[in-house]
Amino acid sequence: MIINIVIWKFLYLCLSEMPRMKPPFSIRQFFFILFFASISLTSSAQLVYKDVAPIFYNRCTSCHHPGGHPPEHYTSYSETVPWVSLIKADLNSGKMPPWSPDTTYTRFLHERIITASEKATIINWINAGYPAGDTMLAPPVPVYNS
Repeated sequence: MIINIVIWKFLYLCLSEMPRMKPPFSIRQFFFILFFASISLTSSAQLVYKDVAPIFYNRCTSCHHPGGHPPEHYTSYSETVPWVSLIKADLNSGKMPPWSPDTTYTRFLHERIITASEKATIINWINAGYPAGDTMLAPPVPVYNS
């Protein structure tokens, strides 16, 4: 964000000073540089399983683990992938995580909620084709008593 501001400030200064001085490069070259700089700034690293695993572990696996109530488990990449379409649908509909109290009214201990950024991270990972990456880089799976 700050880099974009600096680039636009530089553009403003170049254009405002242009009648008085000769710029070090042409307008075409400047916009070419600006275009590729903005592309490199807006491109982000691809999300892989190690990026979403902590969200699943913190928000989902207290129920979705072997020995837990639901049949689907999210404690590993191979257990999560078969359920990605259901995960996406449930997150978009607000069905998951199940929490009916209105968090804008009052808050509770041990709420089963997911933040907007966590939800977006999971959905972006699914939309990107749910790449595995190096699954060994994922944090350790929580241990639950069955």
